[in-house]
Amino acid sequence: MDLYFDNAASMRLLPGSHTIPDLVGNQESPVSGMAQTVAAAELKLLNVLAPAVAGQYSVFFTNTGTDAICAVFDILQKEWKKTECNIALTGGEHSCLRAAVKRTGLKQKIIPCRQDGTVTPDDLKNCVTAETVLTAIHLVQPETGVVQDLAGLRAALPPNTALLVDGIQGIGKVPFDFSAVKPDFFTISGQKLGIPSGAAVICRKKYAKAFRELRLEDHRAGRVPPPFITMLADTVADWTAKQEERRAYAQKLKDLLFRLLDEKIGSKYRKTVPETTETSPFITHILLQNGVQGAIVSRALSAYGIITAPGSACDAETKEPSAALQWMKVPKQELWSALRISFSPLNDEDGIRFLTEKLAEFLAQY
Repeated sequence: MDLYFDNAASMRLLPGSHTIPDLVGNQESPVSGMAQTVAAAELKLLNVLAPAVAGQYSVFFTNTGTDAICAVFDILQKEWKKTECNIALTGGEHSCLRAAVKRTGLKQKIIPCRQDGTVTPDDLKNCVTAETVLTAIHLVQPETGVVQDLAGLRAALPPNTALLVDGIQGIGKVPFDFSAVKPDFFTISGQKLGIPSGAAVICRKKYAKAFRELRLEDHRAGRVPPPFITMLADTVADWTAKQEERRAYAQKLKDLLFRLLDEKIGSKYRKTVPETTETSPFITHILLQNGVQGAIVSRALSAYGIITAPGSACDAETKEPSAALQWMKVPKQELWSALRISFSPLNDEDGIRFLTEKLAEFLAQY
């Protein structure tokens, strides 16, 4: 029985991914052969994720997803010196992206959303202007699991604004069509797919030189151990090949979770996102009622070995309520009541039953 339900933060190692390849050397070294190994991993990633447009993209490997997002802002600083420029982002972006935008010193424009956390083309058109140099939109919101219609949103963007898509919670888990969206930057992270390290920015080729300089000349991005580069490419390929099977399994667990929540705690919770809105089957987000705080519940469940989260990992248990929930205009009295339960292929129905049983016991005594 697997009781680890914080897989959106960092997924446990999956069977077959425990062995780290025996690759030693600098990732740029042609002498040791690592440069060729890294190039092969890059080609594999592009052919898996963007087969129709692979020739238009390059890959910049990083150690973490945070590193990948920050690298995008590092290479574009020169283009953002004009004070009239601005950056548009949703209020549901990851905290590291929000921090990176703040460091630029440029004006921020927050793209509004519907009450369910989705952004519409009209929302985008009313926010993004000719002075917007970058627009950042997640594929899957890391806290609520809401999936954005990125193809529709891309069509609403003016041609002069670059598009950064945070794909970290979505890659291998929800469908994504590179040829339809054509992002300028797309970030992925191995920690969300069951490997200990390794991440990347998939970028348009015109940015490849700037990324190389970021590592080799500016030394503002660390080198990535080649084993994690090859593991990332192999793992993304595996998740892409098994996407439908794993999505169906995660949805089965999610459906069981909601059925048991309805049976065991009923009106003591509500779904944060309506069933009619598309969400990742790997993320379940609920709002506990009657003033129950998600952080307290997470701690109580951990005493039984059940690991959940009161929100997105990097924002959990901060002094401020969830930025994403505030963006969605969740009522003030519910802002601290969130509980995120996220799945991996290792979770099972017995774990779901035990989770809901202990949650019901705790709420009965709260």
